[in-house]
Amino acid sequence: MASLYLSVNKIFADKVISPDDDFVCVHVYHLMVLPTFLRKRFNRVNLGFFLDIPFPSSEIYRPLPVRNELALKSSPQR
Repeated sequence: MASLYLSVNKIFADKVISPDDDFVCVHVYHLMVLPTFLRKRFNRVNLGFFLDIPFPSSEIYRPLPVRNELALKSSPQR
């Protein structure tokens, strides 16, 4: 399931052509990893992320077997 989630985010990232003079706005929790993929591909991308629902407590993710994979993939890479 986590690999499917990451694959969908990667597909969206691959559709962004050249955001040099544009602003990319991500507005849905389904694409929370998209900014990470965009930063890897376009180092200086101007982007915003708006989450219109409260983020779930970490207690929701703790029992998931893929929790570490999700946490590492969604954390910014510098």
